[in-house]
Amino acid sequence: LWVTMSAHMTSSSIVRATHTSHQPANRVLRLSRLTGSVVRIPLESGCPCLLTAADASYLLSCIECTPDLLLSEL
Repeated sequence: LWVTMSAHMTSSSIVRATHTSHQPANRVLRLSRLTGSVVRIPLESGCPCLLTAADASYLLSCIECTPDLLLSEL
């Protein structure tokens, strides 16, 4: 929305209209100008998965059979 608004408004006008602060608005507008996108690409997307599909399936079946198990009992 801010990027679309920036075609017709100044960043100060956008901040007033959207009731936000200058820092995030300016950061988004600058990122849009520099990269053409406002989505940052993370260095890593989440934590590495430690469970295999078979492990996850086993845990799900345990929970389905005994839903009152504690995490420590799995």
